[in-house]
Amino acid sequence: MSKLFLCAIFLLNLCLGALAQTPPPVVLEIGLIDSDSYRGTSPPARLIVGLELSQDALYKLIHNKATLKGGRFLKGFNSFSLETDKFFESSGIHMYILELKVGDRIIRQEFEIAVEMEDQSPRVTEETPAENKEYSVLMYIGDQLVASSKKLPTSEPSKKIEVPPPPYQINPYASAAEPDYNVTGVPIFATAIALYQTIKDLTAKKDKDVRPQPIRKKSLVTSTFLRSSPDGQVYKVNATIELRTQFR
Repeated sequence: MSKLFLCAIFLLNLCLGALAQTPPPVVLEIGLIDSDSYRGTSPPARLIVGLELSQDALYKLIHNKATLKGGRFLKGFNSFSLETDKFFESSGIHMYILELKVGDRIIRQEFEIAVEMEDQSPRVTEETPAENKEYSVLMYIGDQLVASSKKLPTSEPSKKIEVPPPPYQINPYASAAEPDYNVTGVPIFATAIALYQTIKDLTAKKDKDVRPQPIRKKSLVTSTFLRSSPDGQVYKVNATIELRTQFR
């Protein structure tokens, strides 16, 4: 029994020692910051990436073995932007490395931006030519054919004009016929009470200590923009943008 107890104590100390030697994570959270600029007539020019750090760190952003930017992150929330020059030409995956240096320790945070495009471009369909029927006009004098001609029918636009019905019917022989409108209103006293309550609520909100909400980071955002087809037709494109992370 004593040997089992000693073995348990030894294993517990071994686990605690391993935990004490494991450094705390530097990157607590990373994700995309959603923005209204992702939805418009043209694709977004950049994406915003936000991350939470447990301590200060120097950083380098690397793409295709080239350093795009670098600097210093502080403990807490930080953000940086990604240029999207070729992101929205077609669906694809774009790899990045965020290298962090804390003292002598270097952490490499690999992440990828996956873009999935879904356009609603008009489909080109072959138009079937309209069938033109011809008819013949023949002129006879007695039994003798004196003239003949072939004609093609010509379609003319309809000259019929749709007249909307009148909003109400009036008998012209009745005396001053007028439409019957139902008029409703709000009592002045009830309006004054509602206005007083609104002012009271606004005053109460100003007195409260409003704390800023934390910036929400997402792994997936969407973008909607417009494009033109070769024949000049404008159509909408829906893009799904996902940030995926890998740790080293």
